[in-house]
Formats: sequence, C-alpha cells, structure tokens
Amino acid sequence: MYKRGFTLIELLVVIAIIAILAAILFPVFAKAREKARQTACLNNQKQITTAVLMWSQDNNEMFPDAASMWGSINLDRGVLKCPSTSGTANAYVYSNKVAGVALGKVVDPTTEAVTGDGAHAASLKDSNYDTTYDNVGYEAKDYYTRHSNKVICSFVDGHVEQLAGAPGVTGLPYIGPGLPVRTGLQVEYAANSLPATATAATWTDLSGNGLNATQATATKQPTIVANQLTGASGTSYPIARFDGVDDFMSSAYSGIGGQECTLIFVAKGSSYQSLIRIQPGGYIVFAWGGLMIIDTDGGTGGVNMGLSTTAWNRAIGRYKANTTNGFNTYLNGTLVAQRNAGNATLTSGGLTLGCYNGSSEFTNADVAEVAIYNRSITDSELGQIDTFLKTKYGL
Repeated sequence: MYKRGFTLIELLVVIAIIAILAAILFPVFAKAREKARQTACLNNQKQITTAVLMWSQDNNEMFPDAASMWGSINLDRGVLKCPSTSGTANAYVYSNKVAGVALGKVVDPTTEAVTGDGAHAASLKDSNYDTTYDNVGYEAKDYYTRHSNKVICSFVDGHVEQLAGAPGVTGLPYIGPGLPVRTGLQVEYAANSLPATATAATWTDLSGNGLNATQATATKQPTIVANQLTGASGTSYPIARFDGVDDFMSSAYSGIGGQECTLIFVAKGSSYQSLIRIQPGGYIVFAWGGLMIIDTDGGTGGVNMGLSTTAWNRAIGRYKANTTNGFNTYLNGTLVAQRNAGNATLTSGGLTLGCYNGSSEFTNADVAEVAIYNRSITDSELGQIDTFLKTKYGL
C-alpha cells in the first residue's frame, strides 16, 4: 500500500510551529536562568555582609576600612564570583559610605548599602592616596546593573535586594598629600612633608596656611628616620624622632581663636613629657605617656586615656565648649575617654612641637603626623580622617 509522505507545506508548518514555541519558551528559559543567577548573587552578597558584620562585632563595632575589607573577611573565592560575570575574581564592591564607620552611627540600616554588584570602573588615580579603589564603591559608576538592568545590593541590617540604580555613594576620597578634611585645618605636619635630610630644620605645613615648624639650631633639630611606617599601598614614610633632651620645633601658629578645636596625631613615645604646647596660658594640647590633655583651665580640664608607648597610635581629641561630654578622646579609632567641657576661649601666641615650653619637659617620641583644626569635627569626618591615617601608615 502506498504511503504518502509529508508535503513541503506540512513540513514548513511544523517548523514554523517549533519556531514559534521556541520564541515563546526561550525567553522563559532565559529568565529562569537569570533568576537562578540572581539567587546565587543574592546568596553571595548575603554571606559577604554577614562576614562583614561579624568582623565588625569583633572589632569595636566598626566596619572595616576600604583598603583592607576584602582581606579582613577572608571568604572563600567562590563566594566572590557572580554567575553573570566571567573571568572576574571578585564581582562585588564594598561601599565606601560605611567603610571605617561605627555600626551605631548608621542612621538607617535598611537603606545603607554594604556591598553591590561591581562594575570595576574605579582605579587608582593618584599615588598620593595609599589605598586601592578596586572592589570599593566610591561613585555610581562603580556599581553595575547586570541583573535584569538592576543592581543587587546588601544592606547593614543584613537584607539583600535589587535596586534600579546605584545605592548612595560618597564620591572619590580626597586625593592629595594631606588629610581628607580641609575645612578649619590650621596646621598639618605629615611624614610625607619631612625633608630628605638627616635632621629637620623645617617641617612643611600642608594646611595651606604656610605655618611651617622650624628649628634653626642643628643640635636641637629632630632626627629624620627613613622607612619607619609602610602604608597599604606599599609606600614607606619617614618619621621625626625627638630625643627627649633638647629637640623641639616652633611655629608661628596664631592660635585656634574660639571655643572649639580638634587635635590629631600619629606618634609613638616613651616619656611623660608634652608633645605639643600652644602658648601662652598653660594651654597644653597633648602630653605623652598615657595622658592626653585639652587643658583650657590651668590643669583641670584633662582627659585621661590608656596609651601604648611601645606602639604607634592614632589619637584624635575634640573639644567643644559648653557641651555635655564636649571633651572626646579617640585612640586608634575607639572613643576611650569623654567628659563635660568648660567654656574656655582658646587663644595662643605660638606652637611648640616636641617640648612643653622650649626650655623644659622635652619629648622622647617618634612623630609621623600632627594636625590641628579650629573646630570640633563631626563623627563622619572623624571616621574619614582615622581611616585615612590607618590606611596611609598601615596601622
């Protein structure tokens, strides 16, 4: 019996039906695959944020800084890979908005991002800033809407979600030879402005006010010791070493001139003598050996703090007159002392670095950075400065 085969028209109809079904089903399959990728990415960022929060709980409830975050949490490499990318060791960025910030200072944990899909648009733009911008979210372009035109982000409260665009950003950090906060900066003596000589006749002021610290007598000049501190980028810095016998430097600093100030330094010492004094009136802004003083009333306005004299320390002191707990002392990123402030107006006729008054109580200390502001910096600014110093000097 003769069997009739398919006609060409019938075959074309079948092919057309298959093509229509494929056109309908393939996007569904693609969406299903993308949904699976999104789920994997959500889980990755959930694990990353959990690790960051656990690290923070173990480190004075402070988020890790931008330069060291990925090394601090030390997660398996597989968690850092997004299935929607290829050939990328780490597909995510860490938000600079939370870097170095205290957990308690985050206003809204449900909207403040910790991580996000990374675009890797950021790169080191200036060798003076000692950190890497890789896998850190500073700008909107550092985030990538790679999942259905949305960016997956994790948040401080631990949840993960998709956003239509980048989360809140800070912008690139200050790039320059000095501190990132400039408003109200009166003087700044930094390791990178020390002369490349055996001793320091002049320590250049980086504040822009031209108030260099000087010492004309060679025997009283602090010694320059090279390569004592190494930053996160590998840059090594010299320090100024005051001998505790007769070394000191003076500045034509005209005084804070108000009822607020902030004092910042990176130093290591072994004696109880004063590191800085602003004259006249007995106004000592720092005494070494376990005591920081913002002394505005002849000796009773001091703030005690525990201070290691065998290790490098980042110390920040804030004073705001007529304020409850207006004296604040921070050591290595942690608030260590607090007390009510008086109402003294701060004035002076000069600054002495390394000695109480230029003739007695000399400091036996290594100094990398000293800065003074004529205002009480904000908590956010304090975090920026401390993170900058920690990264810069590798502390």
